[in-house]
Amino acid sequence: MSHRATVLSGYRSLLRASRIAFEGDHEAVKGAALQLRSTFEENRGIRDQEALEEAIEAMNDAHDFLVHNVVQAKLTEEGNYAVEIDGEKTKGKVHTDVHVVKSSDDVPDKPVPRK
Repeated sequence: MSHRATVLSGYRSLLRASRIAFEGDHEAVKGAALQLRSTFEENRGIRDQEALEEAIEAMNDAHDFLVHNVVQAKLTEEGNYAVEIDGEKTKGKVHTDVHVVKSSDDVPDKPVPRK
C-alpha cells in the first residue's frame, strides 16, 4: 500500500475510533475531528521518508490509544459516573493515570501529576 493510501486509511480509522470512543458526546467527537484534521493538514507536506514513517507510527499509536485506553463515564440516575469497559479496552498497553473530565473545558493544558 502506498503511503498516501496508508495515511488516508489511518485518518478514516482515527475518525471512526474517536466517534466510538466519544459516542454520545457531540462536542468531544467534533473536537477530535477538528484536531485530527488540523494535525493531518500540518503534516501534509512531509516528504522525508523517515519523518513520514514516524508520522504514520504516531498515527497508529493514536489509534491504538483511542481503541484500547479511552473510556467515557456516563452519569447514572443516582448522580454517580459509571464506566463500562469492554474487551477491547483490556488489550494492549494500559495507562493507569486517570483524569476525570466533566466537559471538554475541563481538559488540562498540561498533564496533572499523580498524588
